[in-house]
Amino acid sequence: IYHDYLTVSEAIAYYASLNGQRPSADALAATLDRLQLTSARHTRVSACSKGMKQKIGLAQCLLQRPTLLVLDEPMRGLDPLAVREVREVLVALHRAGTTVLMSSHVLPEVELLATRVAVLARGRLVSVSDLSELVAVDYGHYAVEVEHLASPPPSFVVESTAQGRLRGTVPHAELHALLDQVHMQGALLHAC
Repeated sequence: IYHDYLTVSEAIAYYASLNGQRPSADALAATLDRLQLTSARHTRVSACSKGMKQKIGLAQCLLQRPTLLVLDEPMRGLDPLAVREVREVLVALHRAGTTVLMSSHVLPEVELLATRVAVLARGRLVSVSDLSELVAVDYGHYAVEVEHLASPPPSFVVESTAQGRLRGTVPHAELHALLDQVHMQGALLHAC
């Protein structure tokens, strides 16, 4: 890919130019500094780690001074220090008025960053609420759907049956026992 031959600073400037912008040297330097990329500015993108490439992508966005920033798994590939740095950048952007919309499977990160949360399950929107409402939900039980389970454990509360599938809940402490039973009986776990 073409951008692999560019240095970090060249790649960021190149992608800004695709949006019709010519970032000043000061704006580019400030963006690199904000994401702790200054020491890597002359490194070829092809030599960068996955985490650095994540930060390069975020730098390209920040250079645009967005009012809406849409991120897909922004912490993926980052080491713990970089996660903290990116989190601080996102919080500062939010405080400055930027709307940050991000998808993540890392729930602790969501809890640290989000003010409102939308939950998707199987491609469908199942909940939209303030973070405080979401974390107040009782997580003492897991919703489970299994197929061909001959004898569910007593802790598995069956809510519905259809086409050989059992859908119900199991207490948090009993989930591993249910999974062991599913494995031993050769049953299929469809959802957990």
